[in-house]
Amino acid sequence: MKSAPDNWSNIRAFLAVVRTGSTLAASRELGVTQPTVARRIDEFEHELGLTLFDRDTRGFHPTPQARKLLENAENVEVAVRSFGTLAAKLSDDASQVIRFSAPVAAISDRIYDVIAEFRAAHPETPVEVTPTNRFVDLMGGDGDITLRITPQIRDDKLICRKLGVLSGGLYASRDYPGPLPSGPDQLGRHKFAVFDGQNVPHALNDWLRELIRPDQVAAKCFDLGSMVATIGIGEVLGPLPRSLGDKTKNLTACFHAPVSMSVPVWIVISPAAYRRQNVRALAKLMVKRYRSLGW
Repeated sequence: MKSAPDNWSNIRAFLAVVRTGSTLAASRELGVTQPTVARRIDEFEHELGLTLFDRDTRGFHPTPQARKLLENAENVEVAVRSFGTLAAKLSDDASQVIRFSAPVAAISDRIYDVIAEFRAAHPETPVEVTPTNRFVDLMGGDGDITLRITPQIRDDKLICRKLGVLSGGLYASRDYPGPLPSGPDQLGRHKFAVFDGQNVPHALNDWLRELIRPDQVAAKCFDLGSMVATIGIGEVLGPLPRSLGDKTKNLTACFHAPVSMSVPVWIVISPAAYRRQNVRALAKLMVKRYRSLGW
C-alpha cells in the first residue's frame, strides 16, 4: 500500500492540470515552467501508484481514479489556504506584545520617548520594556528586540543594526569633598570604585584602571546600579556610561573617556519576531530616532 502524499506542490499541480486541461496552461496559472508541472504530475502518479491522466494531442484528461481523488484534493487546497491565512493573521497580529529589553546603561528618557511615540502611532500594540544587565537570549525566546553594547554580534542568525556608540566618563557625587579632577593627571589624591563582574562596561573599566594605582581602588561593584549607589555616597569616584551618569541627578562628570573607549550599540531582533510587522515598525523608528539624536 502506497503512503499518503505529503507534497502540496504535487497536489497543487494535479488540481491545476485538471482545471486547465494541459500542463502548459497549468504552468501559466501556477507561475512555473511547463516541464516543472509535467515532472510534478509524473512524481505524483509514481507516489500514488496511479495513472491520473490520459494524454493525447488535445491535452490531459483526468482518469476515473483522478476524478475520485478530486474532492479530497480540493479539501486539501482549502485547508492549506486557511492555514496560510491564519498564519499571516497571527504574524501581523497588532495586539501581540513586543518584548523590548536593554542594558541599564542604554536605557534613557529618550528610549522611553521613542516607545511613547510608537505607542501613539500603534495604540493596539503593547510594548514591554525591561532594563536588564543580564544576557537576553533572543534565539531562545527570551525577548523580541534588545539593545546590546558590544564590539560585535557573533550570532549571524540574528537581525542587527549598529546604532552608534556608548561613551563614558569619570563621575563623582555632587557632595564629593574637595575639588574634582578635570583630567587624568589629577587623579593621584583620589579613591575610586571599579567594576568587577560580567555584565559591566569592560572597556571603560580598563581605561580607569590604567590611570590609577591599585592602592587607589577603595570599592568594587558588580553592576551599574551598585556603581551609581557607591559613587553617590560621596567618598569615591567611578566610571559610568554617559547615558547613565549624565541623567543621574546626584552625580556630576569629572571628565569624559577618550572616544577610543566607546563601545558600539546594536539593536538586535530575533528572526521570529522580525516577521511581525509591528516589530519591524518599532525597530525602524528606534533606528531612525537613535541615529538622528546621536545617542
